[in-house]
Amino acid sequence: MKQDSKDMNEKKIEAPVAINLKLSKSLIVLAGGIAILLLLIGILIMIAADKPSGDKLGAVIYDLGIIGLGGTLYLGALVNDEIDVNVRAAMIIGATILLAMGLIRGYISWGW
Repeated sequence: MKQDSKDMNEKKIEAPVAINLKLSKSLIVLAGGIAILLLLIGILIMIAADKPSGDKLGAVIYDLGIIGLGGTLYLGALVNDEIDVNVRAAMIIGATILLAMGLIRGYISWGW
């Protein structure tokens, strides 16, 4: 009985460092690149649109790019365990701001 309690006291409690997802870093970079392309395509459609419907379509694509960037940043922060805890916290805060901005803009431009 004493041995069991001794083993319980000797166990180290480690803080979780990352979610156990097996995603390659190149896949996350690819997702970020697609999100940036969505941003640029949305901007080009908004600039070139002659009708309000085209402007709204560009805004929707732009908002999807913002949400994609936020999601990619969040996923990169959770999957990568090689970065410092403070950097990971900053990435999560930045991703939360991007996701909130994308959802608020989406709510306004999509007219929910």
